[in-house]
This record gives sequence, C-alpha cells and structure tokens, in this order.
Amino acid sequence: KIETGGKFELTSRVKSYSFLLVGLSVVIIMMLLGRSPVDATFVRPHGSIPIVEGEKSRNLFLIKLVNRTNEELKLELRVLENEGMSFIPNGEISLGPKEVKDVNRIMESVEKGQGIGKMIRVKIGIYQQDQLLETKASNYLYPRFIKEKK
Repeated sequence: KIETGGKFELTSRVKSYSFLLVGLSVVIIMMLLGRSPVDATFVRPHGSIPIVEGEKSRNLFLIKLVNRTNEELKLELRVLENEGMSFIPNGEISLGPKEVKDVNRIMESVEKGQGIGKMIRVKIGIYQQDQLLETKASNYLYPRFIKEKK
C-alpha cells in the first residue's frame, strides 16, 4: 500500500501491537511510581553465632541501605511484631542523595531462652520519622544451648 500511495488502514496486527505497547508502558510507569525511596538488605554474617550476655541474646547483622531519592534521608530501624527485640545502637542513620551505606547493627532479644536452638523470622521496619518506608524480613538465631555460670 505504501508503493501505491494507498490510505492507512488500522489492521488487527496494528491494533494488537498498539495494545501491547500501551500495556507495557503502563506497567513500567506503575513500577517507577510504586517503588520505595529506600532499599535495604539484612544479612547475618556467615559463621556468626549468637552471643549470650546475662539474660539477653544478640545477633550481628550487616545492613546495606540504598537511598534511591535525590534528598537526604534520616532513617530508623525498628523490629516489628517481635516483642522484646531491638537494635543496638538504636538511632538515626543518615543517607545522602543516591548514597549506598553499609552499617553493622546488633539485634538483641531480652529473652535468651525463648527459642533455644531455633531460628525465627523477624520483620524489620525502616522508618523516616514515623512513616514506614519499607518492611524487610530476616532470621534471628537463638543459641543452641545456654551454659549457666555456677
């Protein structure tokens, strides 16, 4: 039709490719608008064991935080759903625009015998002031045995 100078026709092939293009565009826009301003990865170091001090057990976590925005963020980590667990040190973590930061935090459980030898799932919330930005999950390992001092 191009060679003969014919009029443009809207065929079923053109309609289906147009529909596919619009659908993919909507998916990409939704992914960009729905993403979190911060990304976090929580990892217990390989070979690390829980530390027992008095009535508390502790686990070390390596945390990688990524600021995806062009603003400075002041973040706070909080343990969700698990009573008696907290991070040490507990305070704000500052992230500059587009900054990637590695931090070490110790998660402490006040009940050392809550789950001897068990690994439980812990939900961690990343907050900016009182606004929840993202929720992540990690494992908390309790000591396999508790040696009591005599």
